[in-house]
Amino acid sequence: MYQALDPYLRSDTWHTAHPYDDGRFYAGLREIVHHPDFNADQMGEYFRSQKGVSRDNLDDEAFNQVIDKRVTQADAIREFNHGKG
Repeated sequence: MYQALDPYLRSDTWHTAHPYDDGRFYAGLREIVHHPDFNADQMGEYFRSQKGVSRDNLDDEAFNQVIDKRVTQADAIREFNHGKG
């Protein structure tokens, strides 16, 4: 399911705040956020796996911050959408 976010991750600038990267992230997220098995934390782990980012490597700190931000965003979007009646 998280492969829907591969176009976002394939971008060399995925970790930046570039509007095109935001667009790729939200386009992929839109495809999966309503799936019953979607889990933002698992999405973050998918990102780490695909990009070779380790929580234990201090050199990856900036990438981990970006991934954590995307996890928070995905969680908020999912919660907002589930709260709609």
